[in-house]
Amino acid sequence: MDTITLPTAADMHIHLRQGSLMTMVTPAVAEGGVSICYVMPNLQPTISNTEMAVAYKSELEALAPKVTFLMSLYLNPALTPDEIRKAAKAGVRGVKSYPRGVTTNSESGIESYDIYYPVFQAMEEEGMVLNLHGEIPSDADK
Repeated sequence: MDTITLPTAADMHIHLRQGSLMTMVTPAVAEGGVSICYVMPNLQPTISNTEMAVAYKSELEALAPKVTFLMSLYLNPALTPDEIRKAAKAGVRGVKSYPRGVTTNSESGIESYDIYYPVFQAMEEEGMVLNLHGEIPSDADK
């Protein structure tokens, strides 16, 4: 056997960005054989609430209507348990944690998880995924 043929693929960590880069990259998702993808929220501004996630998803679907885009929110201090419930009802699948200053558009990232325990509890209740960027939370004193 010389080849393996997959009828479709999933990309569970995709950055589609904004503007002309988004316009160029997003149609290539389907062309590359991917039919479902999990979209990272570290844009400028970050995708930090339900309305932003729904609006961004609409932009992506207009560019690649055959792709299923699974949306995520950027973990931030304004994210509340009520917003998590609202996001879950709108189809948002998870929340991504970015430690402050460690990667693209992470200037507003977290420094401690302590304040997010109520958000995490709401996520658990709603069946949402917590996605962790690979570094520990930043600490300006260290």
